[in-house]
Amino acid sequence: MSNSWPLQAGLIWESEIFPTVEHAYRWTSMATPEGRIAVMGGENPVLAKLAAADHPVREDWIFIKDEVMLELLRLKFQDRYLCDWLLATGRSELVEDTRIEEEGLGKLLTQVRNELRTAKNMTT
Repeated sequence: MSNSWPLQAGLIWESEIFPTVEHAYRWTSMATPEGRIAVMGGENPVLAKLAAADHPVREDWIFIKDEVMLELLRLKFQDRYLCDWLLATGRSELVEDTRIEEEGLGKLLTQVRNELRTAKNMTT
């Protein structure tokens, strides 16, 4: 479920097409067009993240980054295969595979999973 997972059809966000959620997230965080160009030039998510580190982030990024990630995850899991995969986790706790104590991504994934489950229950 990594945000580095290449998306077959790409992810359309703010009129751009991104190969991964990581690219879209880092691109959105950039304060300058140069930063956005550098992120888009990253051949893979690791290089996109490294490119972002060399440029300033938006002044409001700390306030909007979780909402941006939530919207990107909602878009990502519109893909039927990925949606089914997320729903197959049942009610398991979702945690981010990181050395950092923060579990923000796990909570956002749980929120998206709950939204998908509710939507699926409404249509069946």
